[in-house]
Amino acid sequence: MIKLIENNLLNEKELVLNYYSKLGMNENQLVITLLIMSMVKKNSKICTSNELAMFMNISKEQIDTEMDDLFTKKLLVLDVKHKVLSFDPMLKRILAMIENETETFKNDKNFEFVANKIEKKLSFEDIVQLNSFVEAGISKSKINEILITKKLTNLNELIKELASITNQEKKSLTWFNWLAD
Repeated sequence: MIKLIENNLLNEKELVLNYYSKLGMNENQLVITLLIMSMVKKNSKICTSNELAMFMNISKEQIDTEMDDLFTKKLLVLDVKHKVLSFDPMLKRILAMIENETETFKNDKNFEFVANKIEKKLSFEDIVQLNSFVEAGISKSKINEILITKKLTNLNELIKELASITNQEKKSLTWFNWLAD
């Protein structure tokens, strides 16, 4: 799916429009995100809250607050080295949601497929921990694929593997005031 987006065969703005509420975004955050996507594509630069305020009926301070929330929710990350905002975490979560909605694991809320593969009943804490990986953007089908391809036989091995995947995808974020004019 990421390749489809990169090749402009799948519109990332439409994905954000269709899934913003499931990501926990409000309408202001949606508009801010769509504006940034448009501005960055046209100018390939980071836009400021002052620039965004020209297109919206909310104050610069409100835009700052909404952006802080998007960073806190880890929907956006700032690549300080290249001075660019990355929408990758948001898009990965959306893609995981799409996979989870369309696959055979959709109704498997308790990760029965994991319990069957490792031959162990999962505790509530195990289910919560696995759900945290799904929320981080690893789909249930990806978890199943990891279980099969790595031939994992216990939950600890799976958790370590999933943690290493999410750690590889995390980017270090240092404090940088991208809104400063």
